[in-house]
Amino acid sequence: MTDLPQYLVLTSSRLKWAFLLIGFLIFVSGGIALLLIGDETDAVLAWVCIALFGFFAVVSLVQLFNPARLELGPDGFRRTMNFRQSSYQWRDISEFRLFQYKSTKMIQFNVLGRPAGLLKKMAGNYESLGDNYSMKPQALMDLMNAFRQRALDSTQFR
Repeated sequence: MTDLPQYLVLTSSRLKWAFLLIGFLIFVSGGIALLLIGDETDAVLAWVCIALFGFFAVVSLVQLFNPARLELGPDGFRRTMNFRQSSYQWRDISEFRLFQYKSTKMIQFNVLGRPAGLLKKMAGNYESLGDNYSMKPQALMDLMNAFRQRALDSTQFR
């Protein structure tokens, strides 16, 4: 990656969130149908289905209109998801790595010098990006490592 831009903004796929929203709404509709045509023993299952998938539908709707963002810059990166932001300086994090659990691949990194709690000590003190921002995981990891390396190379000689 020799031609890296100074700044780059990536967003999560709105198409993915639109399909998820449709799927969750189908399950909500199923819960409503079960409530209307089922007997009294189905009522609890129907309400659980409506509440659970209704909540997921609301989250999908929020992500559809306010997608997760990853902003890469010369000094670090900022990720925004569900109205929460976190920022990191390139010098304060380890190299990015690809982590796979079953069929899910995600990008992880360590925040250097941050003490780990008990669970993080057991599982590894890694942060996760939480989204691949419409990129293949390997390509996103390579891009972020290139941004990090460029920043570290430029600060070594200051």
